[in-house]
Amino acid sequence: MVESVTTARAVPNQAIALLASRIDELLGGGPAAEEMSPLVVGAKEQVLVALGASVGANSHALLRAHIAAARELGFVARELATAIAMAEHVQQRAGEVTAKRATTMLDELDGMARPAARRAKALEEVRS
Repeated sequence: MVESVTTARAVPNQAIALLASRIDELLGGGPAAEEMSPLVVGAKEQVLVALGASVGANSHALLRAHIAAARELGFVARELATAIAMAEHVQQRAGEVTAKRATTMLDELDGMARPAARRAKALEEVRS
């Protein structure tokens, strides 16, 4: 369990390093980062954690590295698709929870509770 938490915490840091390197490259301040190697190689559970964290971090480079590591450990495409779908669900749900909390905080700042219908209408406007 401790190793899984350590892995989950390390992936976003690695994604930030990749993003910072890409920003530097785009702004003319430095070369692009080299391909990232997977954080873990060996334990199947660790690779799945890293894969899920890569989805959560929105890091395509890490996702590619962790998918390759998972394939080397014998995971088949169907297993990886299931893991990625679960990670996507978790990421979407976390976004929904955070957006709802942000709306509540704004309502508290306004000193009023926004009716559910008004909130739904605002959400619908954003989506269209």
